[in-house]
Amino acid sequence: MGLGSTQESGAGIENLNVGTQNASSLLITLGGQVSYDWNLSNSILLQPYGSLAWQHEFLQNSYGLNSSILGQNFNYSTTNPGRDQYIAGIGANLILTKSISLFAVCDLINGDSKVFTQSVFGGCNYKF
Repeated sequence: MGLGSTQESGAGIENLNVGTQNASSLLITLGGQVSYDWNLSNSILLQPYGSLAWQHEFLQNSYGLNSSILGQNFNYSTTNPGRDQYIAGIGANLILTKSISLFAVCDLINGDSKVFTQSVFGGCNYKF
């Protein structure tokens, strides 16, 4: 993927210029999910689930960001990304009617010391 250059304006001699950049990524994810349908009543269904996956990065490497400010050029090199991550999740769907359901999800992504992400989200679905 190529990212074009950009030039800041409005800061006079402190305008920042960032050169073009290229980045590549190829991920593979292998994993699975288990779930269970639990009838709470004749019309309400609870579907709890859990998932676990392994993800591997094949292409992304460190790259340099070329920039200039105040007439000085500088290059910032990123670190090499982690190659392996583990993704775990738990969640549930609560189906109230044929049209209305609620959901909640908690995900954890853990790799080497460079990657650790947690997310919790939920919502409501309405089919029409």
